[in-house]
Amino acid sequence: MDIKKEGELLDILQALFSLWTGNRCTPEQPEPVTDAIKHLIPEDQQDQFTTLLTAYCDKRERQAFDVGFKAAAQLCQQLNNTEEIYGGLTNETENR
Repeated sequence: MDIKKEGELLDILQALFSLWTGNRCTPEQPEPVTDAIKHLIPEDQQDQFTTLLTAYCDKRERQAFDVGFKAAAQLCQQLNNTEEIYGGLTNETENR
């Protein structure tokens, strides 16, 4: 892959990630979680626990985005390969 194409793909990835992070819903924790923290975690440790839990969830969310993006990129590559071999799906639908 040439450098220009890699740069374009990185730009696309950055744009998608920005859209994803901008559209994320990050409301306060659900009441059952908040209640559980209040009842199970000592009061002087609740803020630290909440911070760690939030960081953990953000990390897992980012990993899920990465996995989804990689799967989408692989699908795009397969579609590109199909176009190279068979003339692509667009040619088939245009000829119908």
